[in-house]
Amino acid sequence: MLLIIGISTFVCISLGMMGVYWLVYRPQSAATERLRRLGHQNPNSISPVSVEIEDDNPVTHLAERLAAPLSRLAPPSAAEAKKLQKKLMHAGFRAESAPIIYRGIQLVVMAGLPAIVALGCALAAKPPK
Repeated sequence: MLLIIGISTFVCISLGMMGVYWLVYRPQSAATERLRRLGHQNPNSISPVSVEIEDDNPVTHLAERLAAPLSRLAPPSAAEAKKLQKKLMHAGFRAESAPIIYRGIQLVVMAGLPAIVALGCALAAKPPK
């Protein structure tokens, strides 16, 4: 019981600190950033607005490399991939690699959560019900 209280306290404090960090240091949305850049341009010059997708994040590259083999193991159908791409675009994830990363996260969680439960039961020396 003491272990559960300690773990739940740690999780609550960690989530609280992550929430404070997110509120204070979160990046601006892509639309806000584009509007800010438009405000700094010369109002007399007329130029088309281009959409820039920044893919310089090293975490994105790492997630792509890890998700690509998992995506090859269980590839989605073409119709499913198109529908997923559309949903992710509506959600604000416009990168070409967004569906691959999403599928990778989905497969890792699908395999990881039961493994964590089994490990927890093994450590507690109780069989899963």
